[in-house]
Amino acid sequence: CYAATLFYAPMAFTVKLALLVMIVRVFGTVHRKTLIGMYILIAVIVAYYVSGFFIKIFICWPIPAYWHGESDKCMNQSAIITADAIISVISDLVILFLPTPLTWSLQLPKRKRLRVAGLLCAGGIATAFSIYRLALIITDKASHNQTIVFTKVVLSGYVQCPRSGPG
Repeated sequence: CYAATLFYAPMAFTVKLALLVMIVRVFGTVHRKTLIGMYILIAVIVAYYVSGFFIKIFICWPIPAYWHGESDKCMNQSAIITADAIISVISDLVILFLPTPLTWSLQLPKRKRLRVAGLLCAGGIATAFSIYRLALIITDKASHNQTIVFTKVVLSGYVQCPRSGPG
């Protein structure tokens, strides 16, 4: 569980950063004013994921208290995971909807602009899983079998990130 928690943050961060850099590259020359907002958004996401990563590393002190179940030596894990899921949903929604209005300024035929907007909106699948993950965390918070809940949360988080490699 500890390792899964640690791997999620860098994975989600690199995917979001890659998408934002791609949006900057595609639309930065057309929308100079939007470029400043994009760099601010990138800085906020970098600050959040770097600080969040360290919070998750040291969620318990000493670290082995995590897997020994010594909750008196740990921060409020439920609050941290809930806050992380909320921020993930918000950032996913921003990244999903941000490029949509920008596509209308591209000098392409209307049909191609619609295709580009549709491709960009395909990220809605990841956003849907992000919302599902938040709903799981909120609704199953009091479940007696937290192992099953955590497994669902982790798997829904990993579905958000694209797979690389064959197969």
